[in-house]
Amino acid sequence: MSSRCRLSSVVCPMVLTLLLLTGSTRAEVGCVHVSSGDPDGYVFSIQEDPNPVPSAWIPLSTTSFGMRVVLNADGAARGDGEPRMIDHPTTGVPIVVWSRHTNSDYDVVVSRFVGGAWTEPTVIAGSPEAELDPSIAVDPTDGTVHVVYWVLASPPVPASRAVHVQAPSDLSSWSTPINVSAPGEFAARPSATFHAGTLHVVYEAAIGDGPPYYVLLATRSQGSWTAGALLGTSWFGDALWPEIHSQGDTLWAEWIDAVDSMAWVEQEPGQLWGTPLSEEYTTFEDRDFFARGRIRSQALD
Repeated sequence: MSSRCRLSSVVCPMVLTLLLLTGSTRAEVGCVHVSSGDPDGYVFSIQEDPNPVPSAWIPLSTTSFGMRVVLNADGAARGDGEPRMIDHPTTGVPIVVWSRHTNSDYDVVVSRFVGGAWTEPTVIAGSPEAELDPSIAVDPTDGTVHVVYWVLASPPVPASRAVHVQAPSDLSSWSTPINVSAPGEFAARPSATFHAGTLHVVYEAAIGDGPPYYVLLATRSQGSWTAGALLGTSWFGDALWPEIHSQGDTLWAEWIDAVDSMAWVEQEPGQLWGTPLSEEYTTFEDRDFFARGRIRSQALD
């Protein structure tokens, strides 16, 4: 079983309004059965149009080979948020999370690919508030699945927070949501990864109506969160979409910092963080498909 995954986003203003909730990419989550002699011979991907439009989940094209299995075929019509996918490192099962639009609300849902089909989406975070932009990570030591997302409080309360839930590898039950961000932070768009046995989450935050916006790091140890480590400050007027990554001994984070550049920072020996560096880009496509890759190459060099 193998997988391919490319993700992109179109930025939107960080204002506490339901205007934030529109879909951001043209994308399809699915798989193609590519080996008639192997029942597990699937290739999984999040396929995307090179020219993103404000609509998620639209099927891009048919495939000329094999059986095609698409997840959430009516997601575009419903206005669902963009998906995030991971292959569970122990079970090998692909898992997809996204924010599903239900009436005037958004809930975080999850689906797995089991026995040649996607499971019925299960709500893992649903309330009268809007749960948005989930990110997923798996603990390599015990296989537990961790999802972080942000919650936009129902108007007229101007508040948002980053939240964490977790489940065993079979997703049979989910924990009670716990806040990752600190009280008083307008927190949004978290991203999660495991590094050296610890769950790391970056998110963007503002104190009041911002800018400036802050890229903050929270870490989880023995069930408790330590929040508030500052990785960078940005005066960019749109969403920063921070992401955090781990490979081998290297941990780094990047975010959109201007209309033509991203910022990134790497953890140094002693768990200290260096000074943010800059990586320029020319278009949305260059930023989302290539600039993040260039940053990865520099971080791992």
